[in-house]
Amino acid sequence: MWTSPVPRRDDAVRHPGPPAPPHDGGVPLRRLVDTLGADLTELVIEIPEDTAPVCDVVLHDAQGDDGIEPGDLVLAAGVGAGERELLEVLDRAAAGGAAAVAVKRRLLTGAALRLLGERSAVAVVAVPDEANWAHVVRLVRNVLASSANGANGANGAGGANGSGGLSSGPGDLFMLADGLASMVGGNVLIEDPSLRVLAYSRSDQDVDRARRLAILQRRCPEEFLAVFRREGVLDAIRASDEVVRVEAVPDIGLGARLVCGVRVDNELLGSLWVTFPSGPADPAVEAQLSAASRISALHLARHRAHELGIDIQRDRALRDLLEGRATVDSVADTLGLERTKGAAVLCCVPLGTAGDRGAQALRDVLTKRCLAHRWQVLTSCHGARLDAVFGGLDPGPSTEKHLARLARSVAADAEKRRLRCVIAVGSVVPAGEVETSFAQARSVLGALQRAPHKGPVARAGDVWAHLALEAVLRRSADELAAHDAALRELTERDRRHHTDYVHTLRTYLDTMGDSTSAAHRLGIHPNTLRYRLRRLAEFTDIDLGDPVERLVMALQLHRLVPADKSNDPSSRHSTTNGDTPAT
Repeated sequence: MWTSPVPRRDDAVRHPGPPAPPHDGGVPLRRLVDTLGADLTELVIEIPEDTAPVCDVVLHDAQGDDGIEPGDLVLAAGVGAGERELLEVLDRAAAGGAAAVAVKRRLLTGAALRLLGERSAVAVVAVPDEANWAHVVRLVRNVLASSANGANGANGAGGANGSGGLSSGPGDLFMLADGLASMVGGNVLIEDPSLRVLAYSRSDQDVDRARRLAILQRRCPEEFLAVFRREGVLDAIRASDEVVRVEAVPDIGLGARLVCGVRVDNELLGSLWVTFPSGPADPAVEAQLSAASRISALHLARHRAHELGIDIQRDRALRDLLEGRATVDSVADTLGLERTKGAAVLCCVPLGTAGDRGAQALRDVLTKRCLAHRWQVLTSCHGARLDAVFGGLDPGPSTEKHLARLARSVAADAEKRRLRCVIAVGSVVPAGEVETSFAQARSVLGALQRAPHKGPVARAGDVWAHLALEAVLRRSADELAAHDAALRELTERDRRHHTDYVHTLRTYLDTMGDSTSAAHRLGIHPNTLRYRLRRLAEFTDIDLGDPVERLVMALQLHRLVPADKSNDPSSRHSTTNGDTPAT
């Protein structure tokens, strides 16, 4: 495997600071920053070398306990421009033994940087203002995972440099990008067939805006995609393995680059995008890039097979656990679930016609929300429904409230994507009883779908009456069906005459016999409602003066007409009903 050394940057502010407690494993902060590259990170305040290595990444939570642990890289998300607020974050990070705090560049003005250099007891890493925090979390965890895999390989478990052959993990692709950059003499991006950034080479050199934004957003931005489509670049890399030369478009910050598809047996596995800060590439480099493409093919094929295999194995294990075909002990290692901790299930469905694609979009939204908060989450799409299992939880009401708050954030994020959804939150149970939480979440989800006025997110306690009603209807279905002659007669009359007596009766009973409220819901005059009710009594045996008949009729109507449909004006057959004008 090739390496691409990055010179040590000595312009960081150094501060003596207290020594951190010893910590096993992790990645030294300087190495992490160098690996992520100058496009994404810069070490601006450095503590002596005996500081804790970076072992995990956590998002700063201004509303509660961050749960900062020794070796954490704390992302200062949501921190305002005031120096006091930033200092508070640094103090909390230092108290928890964090390795460093990552801060957006706009907060590190000259005065602020001098103040932090004097007072901070923890290292500070600057990230670009446009960087997505969830993307930063993914990249950091990729580097940490790569380091852990490398350690395992050194101990005989195989890996990128061991006897076990090529590694398939994301860290291996970053090393591949560095090696290819050395080979062709430029900055390399490795993308998958959908132009999502898989890895990139390190660089201290100036890069163009297109590469920088692709790294920060994890995919090629749309404004540059439009250029590549117009120039036929995308069609070219999909059709052949020839190197494509892309001319610069300085007005939008797009530098000249070479692009080459990576293929195996005519199947496109990804592409290599190479920029050259020193100027246009020498024609001889095209041959080197073709060779680099062939070298990359095996890596990308193994990466895809590795990712696909893991996804299939985990999805099958998760479905078996949720549906009672497997015990937590038999799948805990595959899923990474903690057997001794609690677990809970969230069930989500998109509203409207989004279907399976909506469930996949919800998975993306949920994953981004969970990624930076240490939530241990496993997801599986079952048709149009997304099931998410949260593990490693502490039982209790506070945890369930945190999950409900997370669910509301996910629903709000989905709304921003014009994707409406409902999310049901199951109770926190021992990991071995997660099937119970799943069953409860599905019941709550059903109640939310039938009663959307309860909001996009609910726990069992929020829809207890609807759950109780469903239980009553299930247990008394035969008895209710045996005595529904009047309702069947009313339904048949509506069908034959295009009237709406069933809907009228349901609305009247739902408003507890309040004619004014029922008429308002129906959009008619109260006198018109009263006329309908008199007509209804004439051709059926329904006695609305009998409270028992009203109760049974309400149960039968709930069984026949879902709550959301009964209040949906678009579901009505007619607004006339043969009514006489109100007087």
